[in-house]
Amino acid sequence: MGEVNVDVFHPPFVDFLPADRVTLVRQQFFRHKTRVKNVCSEEALSELLQSRPAVLLLFGGPHCGVCQAMKPQLEKLASEEFPKLVTAYIDCQEAAGPLCAARGIFSLPVVQLWFGGQRFAEFARVFSIGDVGAALERPYGLLE
Repeated sequence: MGEVNVDVFHPPFVDFLPADRVTLVRQQFFRHKTRVKNVCSEEALSELLQSRPAVLLLFGGPHCGVCQAMKPQLEKLASEEFPKLVTAYIDCQEAAGPLCAARGIFSLPVVQLWFGGQRFAEFARVFSIGDVGAALERPYGLLE
């Protein structure tokens, strides 16, 4: 993935901010490289789930505000509290629509936790980052 040109980053909500706040939003948005893997196909998803002992999947979309707000929070949770956890994002509204439909994902956001290739927990629509963290603690503690 190439470098992102911060000068062209312009989400719709920045139109209502003063220019100095827009710069701050851009700096915070691009302050670190993402560890989240983008998955677009069933083959890539199956390979990821079989090759990694712990995976968090976020099914979302670019037009889902809650999904976009949760994505960095889930990434932060994974990197700070569960460093062995692989975090993956599946775009259900654009690139991976057929994958989401095949997996029975019809509302957003959905978070699935996978351990050893098996789905351990699923959170849909109304949940908190704390709920996800609490569900991760015990099985994550059993990882070698």
